[in-house]
Amino acid sequence: MIPIGRQKALSNVQTAVTAGRCAAVVGAAGTGRTSLLRAVVAGLAENGVEVSLLEGTDADAGVPLAAFAPLVAAADLRGADPLEVYTRLPALVAARGRAVAVDDMDRLDRASVVLLGQLVRARARVVVTVTELSDLPRAARNTGPAEDWHIETLGPLDADELLSLAAEFLGDELAAPSAAVFVTHSLGNPGRMSEMLRAAAGSAVRTDAGIDLGPVRISTRLRELVAPTLPERGSDQRRLLDLLAVTSALPVEVVDPTTLEPAESAGLVEVSERAIRLADPLLDDVLLAAMSPQLRTQNCNEAARLLHGRDGWEVDAVLLSTRAGRKVDPTIALRAAEQALADHAPDRALELARFADPGLADTQLVLGTAYCEQGDHTEATKALTDALALAGDDRARVRVGQQIGLLHAVRRADPATACKEVTRIVETVTDPSWRPVLAADLVKWRLMAGLPVDGIEVRPVAPRAAVRVNEAVIAAMVSTMAGPLGETERHVASGLEALAATDIAPPFAVHLLRLSTYLSMAFGGDLAGAEEFALRHRDAAARGTDPSLGMWEYGTAELALHTGRMDRADAMSARASRHLAWRDFTGLRPAARALRAAVLARLGRITAARELAGRCTPAERADPKVALHLARVEAEWRLRHRDRRSAYETLRAAGVEALAAHHVHLGLLVLDEAAMVRPTEEVAALLGGYAGVSDLYRLFARRAQALVERRVEVAAECAEEFLAMGMPGRAVQAATSAAELAAGSGAGERARRLGRRAVAITSTTGCSGWPSPDQVNALTGREIEIAELAARRVRSREIAESLGLSVRTVDNHLGRIFRKLGVRGRDELSEVFAPVPPTAVGRTGTASAG
Repeated sequence: MIPIGRQKALSNVQTAVTAGRCAAVVGAAGTGRTSLLRAVVAGLAENGVEVSLLEGTDADAGVPLAAFAPLVAAADLRGADPLEVYTRLPALVAARGRAVAVDDMDRLDRASVVLLGQLVRARARVVVTVTELSDLPRAARNTGPAEDWHIETLGPLDADELLSLAAEFLGDELAAPSAAVFVTHSLGNPGRMSEMLRAAAGSAVRTDAGIDLGPVRISTRLRELVAPTLPERGSDQRRLLDLLAVTSALPVEVVDPTTLEPAESAGLVEVSERAIRLADPLLDDVLLAAMSPQLRTQNCNEAARLLHGRDGWEVDAVLLSTRAGRKVDPTIALRAAEQALADHAPDRALELARFADPGLADTQLVLGTAYCEQGDHTEATKALTDALALAGDDRARVRVGQQIGLLHAVRRADPATACKEVTRIVETVTDPSWRPVLAADLVKWRLMAGLPVDGIEVRPVAPRAAVRVNEAVIAAMVSTMAGPLGETERHVASGLEALAATDIAPPFAVHLLRLSTYLSMAFGGDLAGAEEFALRHRDAAARGTDPSLGMWEYGTAELALHTGRMDRADAMSARASRHLAWRDFTGLRPAARALRAAVLARLGRITAARELAGRCTPAERADPKVALHLARVEAEWRLRHRDRRSAYETLRAAGVEALAAHHVHLGLLVLDEAAMVRPTEEVAALLGGYAGVSDLYRLFARRAQALVERRVEVAAECAEEFLAMGMPGRAVQAATSAAELAAGSGAGERARRLGRRAVAITSTTGCSGWPSPDQVNALTGREIEIAELAARRVRSREIAESLGLSVRTVDNHLGRIFRKLGVRGRDELSEVFAPVPPTAVGRTGTASAG
């Protein structure tokens, strides 16, 4: 399988070779260059091109021209002397139009390189793979015109592409901890990741949170990829590497520069202003695999000695001391455990807390919190119960109460029990200035349980930063549900300021505040900014195994659904369900399951969608977020049965119920979908009532009213506004609806122009319209490149030169483009790839039939 990130490279190379050019695929070992080459060969063969695939490694046999033996045999030159092969073979290959593909060209012997140069000189089609461009032998590279070579350099794959490869390999998504390890340790190299997966697959465990592969396992092949050579054991460089393997980092000042400089020059370590780390994230696993238990203990002891007493290195020093078997002060161990927990390292916190005093409430609180984060609810309950019994003051009781509420309401999805337990703890808090800290949490748990919140006092007698954080989180959430969006950032800023002034902030408050910022951006119409914001935080969470990972994946999946980017919605909704099963401090797990069902339904997998929707319990269906997604599933099922009226009514009713439940913004999104299914005065009026809230809702209302009044030009303008706003799916739908209105009024030419515009938007964005079941005959990637150039009046010869094609190939593509779009030439093509201009009628606002 060729990853999405390599599809463009595949198309480029295949096009170049088809056009008669030579091509080189450049990439380090494991970047997928061999897979890409084989895909090029397969594609050429499917198009009737004869191809000889040669292996540069055959030259290792030490026999001149060994790699070319298959080609020599195909040309019936067996037994010919080298000179005859040099003179006859290139002409024969070129005359037959045969293509020659050489994997690992940089491994060829000298005689083979010369022969390859002769093939290039004879204008034969050649495609090769090399590690570095400089590895492309001069005898081949300097043969013929420079423009005959197309160079395709393979860079690293991004996190989503790597995780998709892993899911394809394993048959399911990786659990978040395994995903973070495999993404960060593979360095974007698909070969490394594949080898890591193969080495670990035997110990894979399937869980609700995805596939857990456990610790990295170093195979022989992986060791060769990471560190083919290492400094000798006993040398100063090797001692430095071994110390870094057990501690992950060392302060710069503790390492002798005469040892550091050669290790850095060899690319084994990276040096920042403050710390030294191994350059390759897999190198520590390679080193540890080769380290005896006795040597590991010695290295831990030495590293602990080097870190002792250094600011900022306390957790590492204490942890290494325990691993070396040294006695640690329980108070110091507890402090280090609390810091590890603050750094989102529950495994380290558990390891350190075992050396703290078990009779302290703070020790049991650390244990309970760490167990809770790791999903061990039984041990978490036991430790938190002990912590509450040991709590000697209100501050301690409040901190334990926060975790008990989180355990029941979010981890166990049982907010009713959380309400009961936290209410009981609130009653034991005597200081009136501490009570509101837990009372604010109680409001959240009661809202989740569907219980009234009247009468709960959350205002402090004396102001406390922790209470202000809670108030800001709740106020920001409310504003992104139903309140003025302009208030969100004020609440977020207040919450962040209060967070800096307290050490008992509600767990994950910073993530919830950032989520409110994201929702405010999206609902306000800044969809591009919201998407960039969410993906940035999601990528950081994925690489750092942050508990917010599932939350951000849910957010990006929801946005992708509404913008029409269904490939992203598919991937992110699947991962959100898995990773919220691993960590969920938002209570989004049921909503994620419903969202996944909605995405599956939109993708046409209606049976799987309805089966998944059926798993939602009645209590979960009471959540408006869940109800809205389930309404989408039901509407899709009705659309599949051509019952448009019932689909509309399902969405309309769900939207109205969401508005009544004060989930205004989510309700408006589904009401707009109802208007897309069947525009009515009722829904247009409902949307119009919120047109002043944001640019997005203004556009919803404008498009809905245009469809009701059958105003073609306004609908066409809305398509361009949706596209500019970052909602290509709705842009396609608006253009398609405008085309249908124009056709219905007899304006055939206008309808054709708008239909072509819908095809152009689909082709350039990859997003199709909804709810129309019609399949748009979209252009391919290459056709889009040619069409956009031709639309700018670029001549065929110039297009051919810029894309490395023949003029004939360009003209053939243009013929297919014209047929797909129903245009007669470049003049009409220019109209297709430019926004549809408003007419004078459209600008004045007078009703237009086309």
